[in-house]
Amino acid sequence: PKKRWKVIESKVLDEDVASDHRAIFSVIELLD
Repeated sequence: PKKRWKVIESKVLDEDVASDHRAIFSVIELLD
């Protein structure tokens, strides 16, 4: 469920060589 997750950090990885799309790095926490 949406309310059980908390986003700690989210950023776009600027890696042009790896793909023609932008990867997103996210750290999430599952709440009790």
